[in-house]
Amino acid sequence: MSHERFLYCFTLYSTGSTAASLSCRTIADNYIPQKTIKGKFNPPWITGEILNVLKKKETVRRKLRRTIKTCADSITEKYKSLRNTAKKLIKDSRENFFASMSKSLYSNPKRFWSFFKTTTKSCRIPQQVSSANGTNSLRTSSSN
Repeated sequence: MSHERFLYCFTLYSTGSTAASLSCRTIADNYIPQKTIKGKFNPPWITGEILNVLKKKETVRRKLRRTIKTCADSITEKYKSLRNTAKKLIKDSRENFFASMSKSLYSNPKRFWSFFKTTTKSCRIPQQVSSANGTNSLRTSSSN
């Protein structure tokens, strides 16, 4: 778009013309790139409580980096405590997630396959799936 056309559009827009407003909006939609910012992907076992602990841990970590090393003992202990708490919460939540998934595998297989699809890059069905009780399910290919 030329500079003159932009100035013309801007002057019409500043006078309050509705046609100019519509024209400027159309030009902006056509020439200004729009980008959708996606949020960070969190695994399904990351809960709000875990996110809060992780934010607190990160805040304390930043504070620890800014403090003088001789005065950092209490902050270091707080950071270590938050780090250990976050690790324990994540570990427990992950174990609970997979335990509930294995319990609901037969009643709700869609949940398992949805998770499987998001965590693997393969779109193929696995050859063998085993459950906790040791039974195997083999995929057979039918040929005519």
